[in-house]
Amino acid sequence: MRHNIFDSIPFDIFSGKDNVFANFLQTAGLYESMKIDEDNIEELILLLDGKVRISA
Repeated sequence: MRHNIFDSIPFDIFSGKDNVFANFLQTAGLYESMKIDEDNIEELILLLDGKVRISA
C-alpha cells in the first residue's frame, strides 16, 4: 500500500546543505541530470515549497 508523502513533511525551514536537490543545483553542471524517485521526492517537495534555504 502506498503512503501519502505529504503527511511526513515537517513544517519548519531546513538548511540547503542537507538537501540533495539544493546541493545538486549549486554544484552540478549545466547539462547534468538527477533522478527523482521515492527516496528523494520529499526533499524536492521541501525545496519547491520554499522550506529549504539555499545560500549562494
